[in-house]
Amino acid sequence: MEGHILADKVRRPCKGTDQEMSFIYSFLNSEDVARLCREIGHRFTSLQSAYLIDHSYRHTLEEKRRAFQWVTDHMPDEEMLFGSEGRAAIREGRKPETLHRFLEKYVRLQNQCLGEFFDVSEDCVYQCSVYESGCGCGTYESVHHLAGEYGNGREWFKQDGYYKSAEEALDAARDRDDRNRRVRVCKHYMDKTQRCISVIFDSNRAVTEIEYDSGMSDEESDIMLRLDEVCFVCPVPFQKGDIVCASSSTYMADGPFVFLGTWYEGKTAEEIRKYLKSADSSDMTAYGYFQDDRYGRRGRIYWECMHDYVSLEYYRGNFKGGKRILKAVSNFLKGELDLDHVLNAYHIILNEENAGYFRKALGITQEGLCLAGLEPEGHLICAENTTELRAYHGLFGFCVGDALGVPVEFSDRNERKEDPVREMRAYGTHRQPAGTWSDDTSLMLCLIDAVNQGYSIQKTADNFVDFYKNGAFTPYGKVFDIGISTREAIEKMCGGESPARCGGTSAEDNGNGSLMRVLPLAFYGLRMEGPQLISLVEEVSSLTHGHRRSVFACIFYVKFAIRLMAGDSKTEALERTIGFMEQYCAESYAAEWEHFDRILRKRILELSENDIRSTGYVVDTLEAALWAFFGGKSYREIVQKAVNLGGDTDTVAAIAGGLAGIYCGVYGEQAAKDDPAEICEGIWEKDGLVERETETQEKDGAVQMGAGIPQEWLQCIAKKEELYRMFRQFYQVCKRKWQT
Repeated sequence: MEGHILADKVRRPCKGTDQEMSFIYSFLNSEDVARLCREIGHRFTSLQSAYLIDHSYRHTLEEKRRAFQWVTDHMPDEEMLFGSEGRAAIREGRKPETLHRFLEKYVRLQNQCLGEFFDVSEDCVYQCSVYESGCGCGTYESVHHLAGEYGNGREWFKQDGYYKSAEEALDAARDRDDRNRRVRVCKHYMDKTQRCISVIFDSNRAVTEIEYDSGMSDEESDIMLRLDEVCFVCPVPFQKGDIVCASSSTYMADGPFVFLGTWYEGKTAEEIRKYLKSADSSDMTAYGYFQDDRYGRRGRIYWECMHDYVSLEYYRGNFKGGKRILKAVSNFLKGELDLDHVLNAYHIILNEENAGYFRKALGITQEGLCLAGLEPEGHLICAENTTELRAYHGLFGFCVGDALGVPVEFSDRNERKEDPVREMRAYGTHRQPAGTWSDDTSLMLCLIDAVNQGYSIQKTADNFVDFYKNGAFTPYGKVFDIGISTREAIEKMCGGESPARCGGTSAEDNGNGSLMRVLPLAFYGLRMEGPQLISLVEEVSSLTHGHRRSVFACIFYVKFAIRLMAGDSKTEALERTIGFMEQYCAESYAAEWEHFDRILRKRILELSENDIRSTGYVVDTLEAALWAFFGGKSYREIVQKAVNLGGDTDTVAAIAGGLAGIYCGVYGEQAAKDDPAEICEGIWEKDGLVERETETQEKDGAVQMGAGIPQEWLQCIAKKEELYRMFRQFYQVCKRKWQT
């Protein structure tokens, strides 16, 4: 808030509608900073807006050009009084250049550079580098290194990292890196050794930035660098002690750090005004405490400043190695930890890191550590028995699948074929950080919390309202996506309607909004008789989706998950679930049977990808999730197949991920031996649900070493520790339920 007040004192922000400013906010690299600007209604000037547009790394060059045109058409013109050119104009008494005129020249020069870049008529070669993203920031690392001198044939350069065209360089980068990162391609002129044009491409091969052109004239260089001479005050939400990182920029300091403040902290408005007269964008700094993990400097905590504080965001990754000390420093600065505890933590972590280094240097294997009783601490998930592990794996598997699909939701299948999702991504459709889950997980958490508090349909409905109105059960306190039928039902709840009558009951109301949140019933209703389980699922589904088709899909999904919990193979689980539906739903749901024909007749096992629709229609969603589940041999493969169908990617991947989590587990997690007194032993005999050993799963070839949820995906999930605490409480409630 302080930054916003200072901004008003230093430079009068332009007038504009909230809608206009919302457009500019979309170009902020940091969602956290953008969120604060929206909340306080911060206004950027025309010049500041141009700077933000130019420095956005998430938009293509074409999108930036359209945004520049929008600024010219909708925002007031402004004299460019800053930088060496602006100051020279003031000294010489001539009229400074205006922003609108400058943007016209800037775009024209960019077009000229791009034309030269793609022109292969001259003797030139292209070299590529791939953007390596670490903790939200990173550097460009060469895919190839320069070897020897220039030769006569271009094929020689291709073999040594040089290519005949930008397209070939991009192909080389993609062949060597399957994570769809940003790529920098440099054009080198054979007869002009000092000439080089460098262009940045995004994962879709769209140009995002012209990085430099070393052959420009002084006048052209001034134009290309002019917006880098801007400096201004922008509000940020960060407080002293917060752990932050760069959202993604090639010139920022590496890794997370403990935030202390920004360049304008402690300055008066007059001091800031004087500072801005001679400052440029390199002076827009923040400072804080970093931790150095490099050997020879391991454990060093140092104070440093970094550029572009406007692009900072809260660090949401996990803390590994020496980075753990940052948490102690953070809590010390917030007054929650004294200095003695910080120093003790520092020495403990440093000793652990040194021990790890020497173990690696001495070649001590993981097996050797275990034999010596020195095995490291376990992963996030710990459990006393296989049943508990499967429950946690299923719930986390759902969340991870959801988060994997969020950035590409609504993309079509052709897009996913050209740019398949292979790892956790950030931003995209909803502009959320990597590991962000959607309303699918939020509404599932509403149900879990209702169970933890003593299940009632009213408590579940109250949680839905809290989610919708207050952002409860969301990753960052704000709802960014919600289905139409679900929203309409919750609005009825807000109006005082009985929860049982809120769900839509027409055929048009058969979206996947209830199917996406009923997985917890597979654990809560694990020991229920058929009619009791069906009644529970009907009640929970009908909160938002009361049509028999939606309920039928939910019953099938919950029962199929229960069968997997029992240790069935995939095909056994399908056969027994179909048998259950025939026994309990053949008459009461007779009108819906035909809609699920491809599942109930097991044709789902034979369908090709072209036969699968991944829309929000409940039948399509269930089919797509089952198709992916039966088609993959690991958690990773299953959810990738689900996401890369396109369409409703987060929901399909979440539903498939819940099943895959139960079935495949978490990579690196070892299933605990069942306690002989485990209460789940023999509880399913009445309908043949006797716990089986893992060899039944091996019939399907699904359970392999490393087949579970990748740890790097799991560690990326927002609020994972809070989720785990909620899941642990939920499991204990379910366990007591089974004993009654």
